[in-house]
Amino acid sequence: MIRRALLALCVLAAPAAAAPVGAVAPIDRPAALVGGEVLWQSQVEERLASAPQRARQGLVDEMIDEILYLRGADEAHLDVASAEIDQALEEIKRQNAIDDAKLDAELHRIGMSRAAYRVDLGRQIRLLRFFNLLRARVDVRDGDVDKEAATRGLKKPLPEADREALRDELRAARFDAIRRAWLGEKRKATRVVVVAP
Repeated sequence: MIRRALLALCVLAAPAAAAPVGAVAPIDRPAALVGGEVLWQSQVEERLASAPQRARQGLVDEMIDEILYLRGADEAHLDVASAEIDQALEEIKRQNAIDDAKLDAELHRIGMSRAAYRVDLGRQIRLLRFFNLLRARVDVRDGDVDKEAATRGLKKPLPEADREALRDELRAARFDAIRRAWLGEKRKATRVVVVAP
């Protein structure tokens, strides 16, 4: 009696455990290893789907840089509260004149869930905060603007609008130099291995 019950139980349980004939299960593979953190192929493919004109290797490099920037945000203790993500969502809906249903439809169209979008918004906010932290290191003084104006052969006195435009150019160039130097240091200090697709 017990033997029959065990046999019946095994027969009933077997089909539930076995995969259907011909079933395929996708296996994710690493695209890169960044100091112990894995950048998955599926993450790269997801980004490529939203920007198909992008070159894969350039995108992988950008995503590696992004991992390093986010580590910098972690080191600086730059967090994003759920309420801040809610605020960002509301601002996005307001700017695009859409409601929740239209937002969800657009997210569905690009293959993203609301939860995944919230995670992505949090990532974007953290990146922005980190860049603002780096940007705070930029100092452009009046003498710097005057020197650059002279180098370019611009007539004195510069109109205020031209002076501010030149100051903005110098700020952008200095921020880019600071960002590249920071990233270069992090890349040297971090083991990065790109896995061939």
